[in-house]
Amino acid sequence: MHAFGSLVPDELHVVPLGAEPGACTRFAAELGTAREDAEWPPLDREPLWGIPVGEGLVRVANVPFFAIDFSYGDTVALAQGDGPPLFVRVALAGGYSIFRVIVDGRLSEVDRWFVERMTQSLRDLGCVVEFASPLFFGIAAPAHASEEGILDILAMGEEDGVWSYDEGFAPGVE
Repeated sequence: MHAFGSLVPDELHVVPLGAEPGACTRFAAELGTAREDAEWPPLDREPLWGIPVGEGLVRVANVPFFAIDFSYGDTVALAQGDGPPLFVRVALAGGYSIFRVIVDGRLSEVDRWFVERMTQSLRDLGCVVEFASPLFFGIAAPAHASEEGILDILAMGEEDGVWSYDEGFAPGVE
C-alpha cells in the first residue's frame, strides 16, 4: 500500500457539505494505533471536522480515512493539544461502520463509470461517501443500511479489479 501515499492530498477533509461557515471545529486524531508500518498511513495525525455539540464535544462530520477509534457521526471528546484539539474518546457512538477503498490507478472510462455508479449506489443505501482523491475514498455505512448490499458492491469492485477495500471501523468491535 506504500505506493498509494501520493493518493493522500496535503489537505484532507473539506468542510462538510451543507455546514455553515464557522460552524465546524477542526480537530485531529493521532494515528499511532492505526499504523500498519512506518510508511502507512502517510501522516501522523488525521485532520477532521466536527460540529460542536457541547463543551469539548463535537459530532464527527467527515468519514475518517485513517483513524480507527471512532466513526462518522460519533460524538467525541477533545482535549487541547499542540495545534488543533485532539481526539480523546468517544462520548456517544453514532453507529456507522467505515470502509476504505483504494481505486486502481489504471482505470478505463468504463471503470470510472463503474466507480461513479457504485458510489451512487452506496449513497442510495444511506452511506456517506467522501473522496480524499479520485483514487481513495471512505464510506460511512449507517447501522440501518443493508450490510449485505454494501459488501456486495465492495466485493464486485474488488473482483473486477477496480478497487481494493478494507474495514476501518465497526461499532462495538474492539
